[in-house]
Amino acid sequence: MPLPIALLRQPRRRHYALLDEQRRCRMLLTAEQPPRGANWVEVPEICLQWIGKPVPGAAMTSSTTAAMSG
Repeated sequence: MPLPIALLRQPRRRHYALLDEQRRCRMLLTAEQPPRGANWVEVPEICLQWIGKPVPGAAMTSSTTAAMSG
């Protein structure tokens, strides 16, 4: 008896960066659910070189950029 495909699918993991007041990356996270807190932004990939540096604007998703500006 075959298993339903829904049971075989992995939940989608997304990547997030925690930014400080100067918009520098303080932490990176991969999770199935968005983290709670105002300073988390979604990014398309994890890049350890961002730690302590500003996250490039092109790396932030369009929904994240809109939320940060408004």
